[in-house]
Amino acid sequence: MARIGIFFGTDTGRTRLVAKQIAKKLGEDAAAPANIGRTTLDEFLAYDALILGSPTLGDGELPGQSVGLAQPSWEEFLPLLADCYLAGKVVAIFGLGDQKNTRKNSSTPSASSTMPWSRAAPGPSATGPDCVKTVNENR
Repeated sequence: MARIGIFFGTDTGRTRLVAKQIAKKLGEDAAAPANIGRTTLDEFLAYDALILGSPTLGDGELPGQSVGLAQPSWEEFLPLLADCYLAGKVVAIFGLGDQKNTRKNSSTPSASSTMPWSRAAPGPSATGPDCVKTVNENR
């Protein structure tokens, strides 16, 4: 089994294309990218390293059906992680941005601030910032 899981949310397909490019660069260490809207929790947790991709959406909204996406995305998946123990997982996050509109919205939260481990309370079941690393830190 590949060591790295690549998961993405997309509406137009651009984030999927970037996820595929990342997988190609990583070679056999990476699994084929998977749409988070079609991913089970068991599939997601099966990897020691995760690369997570998200599109830019509106004024910093989390991508999902409540903001007009045609299919489930991160908004629907993230609640599944609420009780998961993610310590020890290596996580990298990438986002696609619209340079023209992103500059106007520079005060919007980053993707990492909407991920559950960035808000975890300290303690043995928290994931803490030490598990949020880039894949390159372990090479």
